[in-house]
Amino acid sequence: MSLSLPDVVRQWLAEGDGHGWECVGHIEPLRDDRDRPVALVHIPVADKGRLTLWFTVDQRSVLVESEVLPAPESNELAAYEFMMTKNRELFDVHFARGRDGGLYLVGRLDRESLTADDLDRVTGASVRAVEENYASLVDLAFPQWRRPSRRRDAN
Repeated sequence: MSLSLPDVVRQWLAEGDGHGWECVGHIEPLRDDRDRPVALVHIPVADKGRLTLWFTVDQRSVLVESEVLPAPESNELAAYEFMMTKNRELFDVHFARGRDGGLYLVGRLDRESLTADDLDRVTGASVRAVEENYASLVDLAFPQWRRPSRRRDAN
């Protein structure tokens, strides 16, 4: 990787000026529980309000992940089946069940050739996946949160 993750994220955020994205804190000192460098970016999205993407530097890749919802309170299997079905339509990221049972979006980027365009592409894919599927996942996993305006698209 010719630029460090913090440098690539800064470049990407500078190029994305006007998107409403915001980087959290100072990128370089952030570390995960395995002492890997992490960058967090908040992005406004419909329904959910805000999507937080974690970019974590691994040995050969950059892991991209975001919690979509906590562990389902009901219809757990239906929510997981919905995610697996939707994975066929997604690019760059996919839905996954976290160790905590939560619903996540995850993806990986090549660390050596990471560019601002890569971050932009995977962020766009993440925003699209959340905006198109969040309401349906809420309806399945948290029916008590239902709002009359939500429609469930199980296709």
